[in-house]
Amino acid sequence: MRGAADAGPGRRSRKGDRQKLLPPLFHSLNQPLTSVHIALELCLRQPLETEVCRQYLTKALEQTERVASLVASIQDALESESR
Repeated sequence: MRGAADAGPGRRSRKGDRQKLLPPLFHSLNQPLTSVHIALELCLRQPLETEVCRQYLTKALEQTERVASLVASIQDALESESR
């Protein structure tokens, strides 16, 4: 069994690079999800006009597309790394 000392400098460097990328990645995922949550909550809880609610839902849809694109990019990067 290999320990952390046996991992080699290249392996530790890649892990460190990934750990530096995680906070901005989490922010990039959380921001659009928060936007979607707020839009849906407003449409459900407030007596909004149909057009206002439609605008919120349109923005929510855009944000879900943003998250889907980001997730696809992450998947592509992980698949490229594993090759």
